[in-house]
Amino acid sequence: MRGQQQADPGGRAHGTRGDVPATLPTDPLAALSLLVDTDPVAATEQLDARLAALADGGPGDPEDEPRLLVLRARARHFRRDLRAHEDTARALELLDSASEPLLCAQALNMHAISSGYLGDLHAQLRCLDRGLEALLRTSGAESTRLRSVMRHNLAVALYDLGDARGALGLLEDARREARSLGHPRQQEWVLMSSVAAASFLLRGYEGQPPVDGEERDALLALVDEWTDEAVAAAERAVAVGEGMANRRGASWCLARRAQLRGDLDAALRHARDTVQLVGTLGEVDVLARSRALLAEVLLERGELDEAERILLDATASTDRLGSVTSVMVWHMLATCRERRGDLVGALAAMRRYVTAVTASRDMQVHSTAAVNAARLRREELERERDTWRRTSESERRAARVDALTGIDNRRSFTDAMADHATAGTRLALAIVDLDHFKAVNDRYGHVVGDEVLVRVAAAMSAALVGVAGAGFYRVGGEEFVVTFPVHDLDAAAVAHVVDTVRTAVTAVDFSDVPALLDEHGPLQVSASAGATIGVPVDAASPAGDLLRAADRHLYEAKRSGRDRLVGP
Repeated sequence: MRGQQQADPGGRAHGTRGDVPATLPTDPLAALSLLVDTDPVAATEQLDARLAALADGGPGDPEDEPRLLVLRARARHFRRDLRAHEDTARALELLDSASEPLLCAQALNMHAISSGYLGDLHAQLRCLDRGLEALLRTSGAESTRLRSVMRHNLAVALYDLGDARGALGLLEDARREARSLGHPRQQEWVLMSSVAAASFLLRGYEGQPPVDGEERDALLALVDEWTDEAVAAAERAVAVGEGMANRRGASWCLARRAQLRGDLDAALRHARDTVQLVGTLGEVDVLARSRALLAEVLLERGELDEAERILLDATASTDRLGSVTSVMVWHMLATCRERRGDLVGALAAMRRYVTAVTASRDMQVHSTAAVNAARLRREELERERDTWRRTSESERRAARVDALTGIDNRRSFTDAMADHATAGTRLALAIVDLDHFKAVNDRYGHVVGDEVLVRVAAAMSAALVGVAGAGFYRVGGEEFVVTFPVHDLDAAAVAHVVDTVRTAVTAVDFSDVPALLDEHGPLQVSASAGATIGVPVDAASPAGDLLRAADRHLYEAKRSGRDRLVGP
C-alpha cells in the first residue's frame, strides 16, 4: 500500500506536544522543524513568511532557502497539499547532493512521495534510488532512520507495481531496521505493508492463482505474527505520544487477517474502524486503500449496494494514484455490478479494469528493470564504501600504533591528551624508561634489542589490565608513557599502580632467547619511572605541564640509582 510511510515524509518521527523536549532548540530553523511536527499549519505560515522575505531580499540567509523549502514541504505533506511537490523540486535545484547529502535525501524522499500522489511511479522510483545513493555518503542516527524509511517506501512501490515477492524481500530488511531503531509507529507501518504484500499472494492477482499448500500456511502464520506485532507497536506509539499515531495501521492489519481467516464479521468491524481512523487525518491515498479493503469485505458478505458506493468513491483517488489498487478497485466494481445484474455498468467497469491492467503491466516492465538496476548499483556502491571505510580505518589505526610493539604511539598519546585537556580530566601520568637500554643494543644488536622492547611492552600492557581508562604509549626508543584517570585515588594508590607496571619489566623472562644468555644467566632488564598527577592544559605539546613534571621525577629516579619510581 503506497503511502504507508508517507505520513513520515522527512524520515523522522512526528512529535506531539508530549514529545517536545524540556529544553527547546535555540536554532530558529530547529525550532521551526519542531513546530512542523507539532503544528504544521502554524509552521507553514511562518515558513511562508520566511521564504517570502528571502524572495524580497529581506532579512535572512539565502543559503537557508533549501532547508526552509524542505521544512515547508514536510508541513504541506502532513496536510496532503500537493504544492509540497513544487517545494521539493525547488529545493533539489538549489541543493548540492555532494555537500549536503542528508538534506538532499530528505528532499528526494518527499519528492518521491508527492510523485506517488501524482501517479508518477517512474519518478517515485528515481527519487528513492537517488536518495538512497545520497545516504551512502552520510552516517548517524538520522541517516540510518531515513534509509530505513526510504527502503520501506521502495518496497511499497514494488508492491504497487504488482511485485509482491520483491516487496516482501525488501520488507524483511525494513522490519529488522524498524525494530532496531525503536520507533513503534514506523514498525506499525512496515508491518502493515508486510501484511498487504502477503495478502496479495494469498488472494491472487491478475490471473495469478493464490498460493496454496505449505506456502499458504507459512504466509498465514506470518500474517498472524505481523498483525500481533503491529497491534503491539501501535499501542506503544500511542502510549509514547508519537505524532499522528492512532492505531489505523494495526486496525487495517486486523481487518485483513480476519478476512483471510474467513471471519467476515470481525473483518467488517475492523475495516470500518480503519476507514474512520484514516479519515480523521485526511490521508486521501491511504483512505482510498482502506475503502477498497472495506469494499472487498462487503462484497464477500453480499452487501452489494454499499460496496458499489464505496468503490465509486475510491476510483477517483486510485485512478490518480495508479498501481495495483486501481486494478483491484475496477475489477471489484465490475464484479459487484455483474452480481447486481447491471451488465452495462459491469462492462464499463471491466473496460476501465483492462485499461488499468495494461498501464500497470507497462509500468511494471519498465520500473522493475529500473529498480533492479538501481539495486545492483547501490549494492556495488555499498561494497565500495565498506571497503573504503575498512581501508581508511586500517590506515588510521596504523598511523596511531607503534609498528614494533603494537601499542599506541606518540601521535595517539598526543590526541588522547588533547581530549583529556578538553574534558578537564584529572590524570595520573608516568614516564617509564628502560635502564641502560643503549648498552643492550650495543652488546646484542638492534634485532635482539627490538625483541626486548616487544616483551617488556607486552608485560607492562598486561599489568594495566583492569585499570579503568588506562592508556599505554611508546613515545620514544625505550620510553613509555602510562596514563589513567585518578578519580578518588590518592597519591599512594597511584604510585602502587605505576610501580606495578614498572616492576613488570623486571619480571620478564628472557631465558628462551639464546642470544641473551651468558655466564651470569639470562638478561635482566629494569626500568625507572617518574609520575605526577594533574589536569593536562598544554597536552598537544611534549613540553606540557604533566610531561615536564613526570620527566623531572624520572630524572631524579635515574640520578638516585635507577630501578625505582619517583612521584607522584
